[in-house]
Amino acid sequence: MKGKFIISVIAIIVLSVMVVVLYDSDPMTVSNDLEENPYDWVVSYTTAEEPLVEQKVESVLESNYDGFLTEEDIYKLQLWVSGNIQYMSGEPQYPKDTLTTFKGNCYNKGILLYSMFLHESRNETQKPIYMLLIDIGETFKHTAVCTKLGSNIIISDTTIDSWAINDICKLSDPQIAIENIIDGTTVTEYRIITAVSLNDYKEFEDNEEFYDWI
Repeated sequence: MKGKFIISVIAIIVLSVMVVVLYDSDPMTVSNDLEENPYDWVVSYTTAEEPLVEQKVESVLESNYDGFLTEEDIYKLQLWVSGNIQYMSGEPQYPKDTLTTFKGNCYNKGILLYSMFLHESRNETQKPIYMLLIDIGETFKHTAVCTKLGSNIIISDTTIDSWAINDICKLSDPQIAIENIIDGTTVTEYRIITAVSLNDYKEFEDNEEFYDWI
């Protein structure tokens, strides 16, 4: 009996090991996992409901502070960020830190503006707003914010410039928008490589692919 008991224990252990191995090697276990967003740091730093962000949006928009993002709202908020946040290189920081120090790099200024836009569009069911990741030349990385309004888009660049009303940013001629952004600066390339929202992201081979997508 003792021998049978030992054999039974050994059999149970072997079966347990086999179950673990088979479970770990099951391809369904891998395929059911969600793909990790490589740009989830955008989501992490976006704080549309941060009290300091709310207060600043309300003070800048005044009577237009109503939860619906308009073209006028976009330009007022972008003008405030461009004119009041001094560019300074450094690590990524939360919008509240940018509003406290009044300093930040292109990413910090962009994520602040992105949070502002999202807060002002809080009463809308859906407003296509994206953080843009951009290549400037071969070595420089850059960020801006893109908002789709009807058949036009507004690219809000708090470091270089902003273009987007009427004929400037119509999808029929996407290069005009980029050419106007870099006009009069030392920037020779403005290639949008990724658009990131709180829910998804999309990578692009060139600017034309970005405009076709958005």
